Amino acid sequence: MALSGNLENDWYFSRPGVNPDGTLSTATLNAFAVGGGLKADWTPNNVVYLVIKANVARTFANDPSVALWSGAVSAGIEYSF
Repeated sequence: MALSGNLENDWYFSRPGVNPDGTLSTATLNAFAVGGGLKADWTPNNVVYLVIKANVARTFANDPSVALWSGAVSAGIEYSF
């Protein structure tokens, strides 16, 4: 099992942010994201692995259309040579 985390900050040079009332801001868009994930695997023979991953992130921004939650879940099989 593995846990992961990430931080990301995006600064835009020419795209303006949007105020809560929908008008364009005088400040450029700034988006900050924080998230984490979990990966777990199981193997019956150290060759074939069953893997499941889950990630979640939250983006904070000075534009309501960019500030959002995101998530993903995936499962698969890995083969070790």
